[in-house]
Amino acid sequence: MILHPLLFGALVMDALGLLLVLGAARTAVAVALRWSPETGTAAQLTLEGQTESAGVCCRMALAIWMLATIVLVAATAEVMPSLVPGAMCGTGVLQAMGRSGTQTLILRLLLLLGMGGWLVLDRINSRHPLGPMTDLLFRWWLVLTPLAAVAFWVTASAIWHLDPHTPVSCCTAVYDAALAAPGAHEPLIPDTVLIGAWAAASLVLVAIGLHAGVRPDGIRPWRNMALVVMVPIWSVAALTVTSRILAAYYYEVLYHHCLWCLFLPEHQRVGWLVFGAWGVVLMEGTAAWVAASAGQKFPEVAPWAAKRQRRAMIGIAAAVIVFSATTGLPALVWRFRFGMWMSG
Repeated sequence: MILHPLLFGALVMDALGLLLVLGAARTAVAVALRWSPETGTAAQLTLEGQTESAGVCCRMALAIWMLATIVLVAATAEVMPSLVPGAMCGTGVLQAMGRSGTQTLILRLLLLLGMGGWLVLDRINSRHPLGPMTDLLFRWWLVLTPLAAVAFWVTASAIWHLDPHTPVSCCTAVYDAALAAPGAHEPLIPDTVLIGAWAAASLVLVAIGLHAGVRPDGIRPWRNMALVVMVPIWSVAALTVTSRILAAYYYEVLYHHCLWCLFLPEHQRVGWLVFGAWGVVLMEGTAAWVAASAGQKFPEVAPWAAKRQRRAMIGIAAAVIVFSATTGLPALVWRFRFGMWMSG
């Protein structure tokens, strides 16, 4: 195990966040069993006061887990490669963590998306004096609680498995495979199809955002359905296109399909901007879906839900533009300089 101060700090923040999650879950259980706002009894009034305190714990837990995730990514991308033998970037660090490394990133992403959706509901619910979605909010939190516990355990396991003595292959494995048999493995989906899917999804998301900005006309179900379909397609296509095609224009070498190298200083640490924009699309896509669903199910909060959905769609459009510019401009510059694409 390599217990670097950044890793130790991330673990401590995770532990604090988990304690807050569990504390709020205790109130969530009480809400699930005894919530009856129509009664107005002393027990109900006490429980309503507890939900306000629990809501503060939930919001603090989200902030702490978000910060811990950023610290963990920073340690993986910029600090740990120098401590793990053979690691050139975060790819080698994840190899040293074993399966727990990739599982940690996936679980934390799911947890942050779930907490972000909860926060959207909480903000909309707080605008109404009666808080009609309080019961739903804390039932949602009960679902997030076991996910937070598993994410904490897997993160701790990944850090525990970091071995400072066993070397990893990291990016050299990518180079070796490319030199040994270039072109031997044809991709299942051609690059032109990937680029087309990514470009089409990007245009649709930007168009939805522009339409929402120009015509703030309440919740439109077609926008919600379009986001539900397009955001997952865009998120997968964007990372795949960046890894297989566009990152090469930063690395200036083909067949180096490594996204973690974008965080390196020699590439201006552009990975923070790329993955930051990508994360905003996912978070705001979740927010738009949650807000629209809340507005349709609870008409009394529909005006606030519509405003949040509109803001989310504008945010998605802006993030897609930032992502596209950051990843695509180097390719266009290369084309203008040399008169051809890097792949020929």
